[in-house]
Amino acid sequence: MKFWEFKALSEKKGELYLYGEISDTSWFGDEITPAQFQKDLAKLGDIKDLDVFINSPGGDVFAGIAIYNMLKRHPAQKVVHVDGIAASAASIVAMAGDVIVMPKAATLMIHNAWALAAGNKEKMRALADELERLDGQLAGIYSDRTGQEKSKIAAWMEEERWMSGAEALADGFADEIEESKQIAACADTDKYFAQYKNAPPMRAMVESVEVVYGPPCSGKSTYVQDNMGESDITYDYDRLIKAMTMQDKRGVEKTAAHEIAVGIRGLIINRAKEETPIRKAWIITRWPTDALKEKLEGLSVTMKRMDTDRDTCLARLDADDTREDKAGWRSIIEQWFADHSTPDNGGESQPVADKLPDLTDQRKHFTATKRKLLEV
Repeated sequence: MKFWEFKALSEKKGELYLYGEISDTSWFGDEITPAQFQKDLAKLGDIKDLDVFINSPGGDVFAGIAIYNMLKRHPAQKVVHVDGIAASAASIVAMAGDVIVMPKAATLMIHNAWALAAGNKEKMRALADELERLDGQLAGIYSDRTGQEKSKIAAWMEEERWMSGAEALADGFADEIEESKQIAACADTDKYFAQYKNAPPMRAMVESVEVVYGPPCSGKSTYVQDNMGESDITYDYDRLIKAMTMQDKRGVEKTAAHEIAVGIRGLIINRAKEETPIRKAWIITRWPTDALKEKLEGLSVTMKRMDTDRDTCLARLDADDTREDKAGWRSIIEQWFADHSTPDNGGESQPVADKLPDLTDQRKHFTATKRKLLEV
């Protein structure tokens, strides 16, 4: 099964993508798969430039070495891009680049070769000798590329060294730092990270959180829709409340629906801090309260205030057929421009209606749903 993808961009330029595991079977003793890789590489023709994009947790060391050698022999100018992670065998492939480029948030890892085996003591001793030989071979590849002493490389491999883009640049494993980019999630990271002894905690490759705020009808949602990417996630309080309650009445936000909406916002922020594959999170709200800012601590946050004026917001409200409670929304808009901010009610700024609708049964339903949500 192919784990690589070649693309011919022109007669002189090609691309290679290595996303995921570097072979799910060993290339040791395998003549067919390496030959197919070489054949696919040759199909690119007499190219002058080859960009190699890597986002891989590792894999078979023999596959990594074979790919490294094939790429190293190729006459094209090779630029390796470590899009997310190049660990273990993938880091060997990366060393074939004439230029190695990494974002600051990318990761490169080197370690000693290891294997799973069964057999008697003679077979185990033979395996240990083979692993030691491989370790020396790998250290030589890293040393040749970085200019570091082979003994120093060997010590780093022994400790299983994980490097950020900046650390890789400092020690010769990378040549350039680039801006972070939107990438596909790397498969099998959980499986591989569980096997490594010093793997860092899995964290999101989230570039930033952008809080877009302003009064209703100021164009917040449109701004986000025009600027978000495929791997982004969005939290829109007003739309979430309406979706949960199936109505457009002010005052609903003070029921359990509001608590659930704020809870969902918290889950999104926590996921942005702890898990992949979110690139960027957008939070659409009316005012960035202190509670929201505190929740966002530890993330790269930008604030975007919509500069739409009061008259424009009111005109848009009148033209918006989806907002049925015109009087209620008009009151919210007027209040926003009068105050510019509101008391902290968990990150949202809707005023409380003088008389809340009778939503007793709905409140019970939302409370039960919130309980289930928080148990997940």
